[in-house]
Amino acid sequence: MAFKVQWGEDGLPFALCDTATETVELLKLGRLGPFPAQTNGAKAPQPHHEAPAPIFSTEEKVASVFGMISDNGKQLLKELLGHPQGISAEDLAEAIGVSSSGIGGRLGSISKAAQKYQLEIGQFVQSETREEGDVVVRWLTPNKLLVEHRNRL
Repeated sequence: MAFKVQWGEDGLPFALCDTATETVELLKLGRLGPFPAQTNGAKAPQPHHEAPAPIFSTEEKVASVFGMISDNGKQLLKELLGHPQGISAEDLAEAIGVSSSGIGGRLGSISKAAQKYQLEIGQFVQSETREEGDVVVRWLTPNKLLVEHRNRL
């Protein structure tokens, strides 16, 4: 006798099992998965639904981002705040004692922290290229969220 195990309300997806033992094993696996297990039309206990993720305010998100940033990242942001009109990445690197590639690494880690809270690095630091004579430089300026929440650093 074949046993039908189905997960969705509409009967899909489903699996056919040859033995009762195979059915029980599949039901055990089904309870671990995202769908409630069903067999031969009998409904299995419904899984507990987790509460929706809390919606954080911008202030809470910024505080969380700043909490995740390393001391090196905070050092970069604090130094950048001292240049409200902006500063070249090269000059910023010199001011905090790292190579210019070190600036990119620190900005990358800040960006990653921001993304975890549905924010973007551009909301903290504006980055643009500028031409100074024959040289193209990366220009960094503190942006709105960084300026508004500077006291949280």
